[in-house]
Amino acid sequence: MKEIKECLNFVYYKERLSNLNLLFEAIVIDNDLAVPVGGSRRGGWCNGSQKGLTELKQYPSKYPDVRIERVNDRDYLVWGPQKLSRRSGMKEEAEAGIYYGYKKEAIDAFLIKNYNKTLKEVMSL
Repeated sequence: MKEIKECLNFVYYKERLSNLNLLFEAIVIDNDLAVPVGGSRRGGWCNGSQKGLTELKQYPSKYPDVRIERVNDRDYLVWGPQKLSRRSGMKEEAEAGIYYGYKKEAIDAFLIKNYNKTLKEVMSL
């Protein structure tokens, strides 16, 4: 089995998650990481298939309401109680960062780079 540190999104999550312990509880699915819920992280997603869905369903407290969603002819495993907006804008991006349990600094860096606003500024609009 592939090591978590060798997976596609390891560095991405390491730089963004507010609770790094979740990263080491992740399950490897199709060379991607399924990072569980916990702390401020309420949901997640990864590349996936029926086989991955079956695996994640074994851990309902870590991957609540896990399901397959098809977007642009690709299958993704998605978990968590909330369906996020498919719209893309600064408020939706900020809300997604919070939902996925990213640290404030990571959300701020993304928002400043893309919208020239901080999380605090975006959420006060």
